[in-house]
Order: sequence, then C-alpha cells, then structure tokens
Amino acid sequence: MVHKRSGVKAVFLADDNLYSEMRINENIELLKDPDLIAFAYSGFASDYPFKFNFSNNEMVAICNEQEEKRFTTQVRNLQEINPKCVMPYSSEFVAVGSHAKKWLEILGEVWTSNKTLVASKYASKLGVDGVSLYPGDYVLFDGNGNRTDRINPLSNVGPYSYESLLDYASQYVEEVEQPKKITPEASDAQSSIAEKLKLASKNYKVALEKHKLSPKQNLSICINEKYCFRIDTEGNFADGNFQEVQSPFLRLDVDYQLMQRLLEGELHWDDACLSLKLSWQRVPNIFCSDTLNALNYLKI
Repeated sequence: MVHKRSGVKAVFLADDNLYSEMRINENIELLKDPDLIAFAYSGFASDYPFKFNFSNNEMVAICNEQEEKRFTTQVRNLQEINPKCVMPYSSEFVAVGSHAKKWLEILGEVWTSNKTLVASKYASKLGVDGVSLYPGDYVLFDGNGNRTDRINPLSNVGPYSYESLLDYASQYVEEVEQPKKITPEASDAQSSIAEKLKLASKNYKVALEKHKLSPKQNLSICINEKYCFRIDTEGNFADGNFQEVQSPFLRLDVDYQLMQRLLEGELHWDDACLSLKLSWQRVPNIFCSDTLNALNYLKI
C-alpha cells in the first residue's frame, strides 16, 4: 500500500511468504524499499518437541535452534526488500491438554515468544527501526514518512505485557485442567462412540481397497483414558485394551468431544494434532504414510 499524497509505503505479508525466496523475488518490485513492513513469525506457535523424551533444556535448545534458522531466512529476504522499519507479528494463544503445562515451561524460555525482543532483534540485525504492537498500540507516519509510536501504557506493565500474558496463560491452563463432573447423560454419550467408530471403520476399510492403501500400523484409539478401540491394518474393528493391540501400532489418545468432530468430518486429523488435545504414540517409531492417509477416511 502506498499513500497517494505522502508516498509512504507499507507492506503487509501474511502467512509464511517471507520464508520463500522465490516469492520474494517474484514480487520484489512491489515489495522494495517500504517505510514499514509487517511479517509473520511463529512466536507462541513454535514447534515444541513434546513427543520425545527430552529435558526442558534440550527442548529449549531445539526450539531456539529452529527459530534461529527461520530468523536467518527472513533476515536474508528482508535485506533484499530493504525496509526502513520492521514490524514482526504473531498471534498469542493458550495451549490446553496433557502437554499444556510443559508447553508453558518451554514457552517462556524461547526468545520468539517475546514480541518486543523479536522486533528488537530483527531491527538490530538489519540496522533499521523496529516496532512491536500489543492491543491498544499503534504507529503513525506523517506526510514526510516520520514515525510516531503511540504505545498503550498498559503494554509494558498491564495485561498485555509479556509477563502478564504468560501469567494469564498459566491461570487459564489451571482452570481448564480442573476435573469436570461427568453427568449420566455425558457418560451415555461417551459409551455410544463405539457405534460411530464401528461405522467409521467400515468406511476406513472401503477406502483402503479403493485407494490401494496398505497401512503398516494397527490403530489403538483411547477416548477419555477410559474407552479403547482397535482397528487393524485391514480395517477390522474391535473393542479392547491398549495392551491387546499388536505391534506395529499407532495409539491415539483423544477426548470424546474431539473424537466426535473427527468422525463427523468437522475437524481434520492434522488440526487435532496441532490442538494438543490429541496425543499419539508409534511402536516402533516408524512413519507410515499409508496409515496417515487412511486416517482421513476414518469418519462416518
């Protein structure tokens, strides 16, 4: 966007475009020499390695290493764009589920979770101005392109400070993790999941043949840590305990409400994994693309 009278140029890059050197080169004439460029970085959505037996220090090191790689790629492309001011942005959210507390422990140690630090690091590396915005903050450019920051006084001391956001996330997790009473109606609804899984397993079996899929892993689906069901590599369904599942297997631990949405096609398995409300275990720890693809057809 270029202001017609002042000529002030602002660029907003959504999604992961700044990671792609090809996309930047294709659009370099549009992007070149902006007064301000806003771009996304991972922040709270960083890839935390919870599925492995790493210590907290090891997980922090892994996360920071990955963030440094992203930082290096984005800096290289920003140098080609040559902005006067950078504004990295990232959404904040709170993880819930079995890994939430661990996520909070790691989050505060990874530099990309602090938006102000992120802006400062990019600005310093590029030798330009940098700005970070929390709710209530905004930046003004006058007719000559001069910048004035309007910072909400609560940004550094109130509910939108980095520390307050972490405190809020911690409190939210504690509230969400409180045990909930299960009414008789809810218990009846949970037990009925078997009928839906039986129907879904039939569709799963048909899809294996139709799409010529040969999953190498049996499925063990455990719901609310109470109900366990098995689907073998040919799509045959059975009730049973986790211990009865033959190796190789893929175990999925999920709550009832999420399983309902997955079976009814309202939610994709990938989204369920990203939500931290679904945990999985592979024995042996070998990736099977046919098993993953077949899961997409486990629905009614």
